[in-house]
Amino acid sequence: MKIKNLSIILIITATTLLWGDCHDIYELTVSQETSSYDYNGDTYILSVDVMDYYSDFCLTHEIFILYSVYMQTPEIKEYGYSSDAIEFYKISNPDQLLAKYDQPVPPNPRPSYFHSLVSLIRAPSCLDGTWSRDKIVDTDSYTYSIDWSNKIKKINVDGDTFGWIIYYPGNCGNSFSYQAEIIIPLEEEENFVTESMTTKSKDLLYNKNGNKIDIYYTFQDWGAGGTAWSQFIPQKKSYDRDKPWLGIHSSPITVDEMENVWGKRNFTSAYMSGFYDLNPELMQHALDNYYYDDICETFAPFFGIYHYDEEDYIEAYGETPDEIRYPNPLSNYDGDGLINFGDYCSKEQFQAIIDNMPWNELEIENGND
Repeated sequence: MKIKNLSIILIITATTLLWGDCHDIYELTVSQETSSYDYNGDTYILSVDVMDYYSDFCLTHEIFILYSVYMQTPEIKEYGYSSDAIEFYKISNPDQLLAKYDQPVPPNPRPSYFHSLVSLIRAPSCLDGTWSRDKIVDTDSYTYSIDWSNKIKKINVDGDTFGWIIYYPGNCGNSFSYQAEIIIPLEEEENFVTESMTTKSKDLLYNKNGNKIDIYYTFQDWGAGGTAWSQFIPQKKSYDRDKPWLGIHSSPITVDEMENVWGKRNFTSAYMSGFYDLNPELMQHALDNYYYDDICETFAPFFGIYHYDEEDYIEAYGETPDEIRYPNPLSNYDGDGLINFGDYCSKEQFQAIIDNMPWNELEIENGND
């Protein structure tokens, strides 16, 4: 098994040009870590190299993370050297994954992700050195090392490990979020698949059903109201060992999962989870079970609604609206959270959205299957 020191050296050399006048006053930490687990007699190994730039004087702090995946078979462990292993290669797009398992390429809708073949992550270190601030300092020798325990986590449920998640800074500032790289080796295939997601927390929920693993997380959605009205929206990533050609993919959260796995009964979170996943069943469940009369006074700005009820609308415009408007994401939603759910806030308004959205058109437009 070879640690790619040469790649790290090349990255260091190339990226010193990024800092201009700051390049000579940064603190540079280069560190390495490995994590492994056993599955079906084989040992899977994740090797991670990190180059972390940090400076108290400059606004730019960056991290470069290079990772590799290896496998040691019982034969290698018995007859080979302890450092010998089979290096796995990254699957970069869905067509490549389908072809590997002799699966037909479907017509639209179809998966549309694409990942670089190079397992290299470039991320902000954030103004307070989010990655470096977890350093363990040896006061006797005045040396330090990165605390890896909360940066590389195994995806483990009931003693069954599927792969790893590498956490690193995503959104900086007061509304900090993590970026998470999911890494899952393909059994006996000398390849691995990845998926990236933005999450507010490392405390993810896992649900295992046979050879399928579901990963639940939340992202911060500012909607149309900004940070003060932002909401944490639950989402789900899935992987099935029996259907590896599907890769790691987004899946809608079901009503049963919202009740029994997620367990947090919040109208806005559940309703918007269904909205983003094109799942009217979950939206209807949220409206029927989690909605309460005063919710508009609190969360109307999030939905782009600035008139809390019909009386407030009349006071602003001097008349009753002719009809309840509803959003069509094909024209009103630009993917950046700039949503407008209508003229004024009411339970009937949220129902009209569910009833009138062109769900079939949206499924084709968004490439969901």
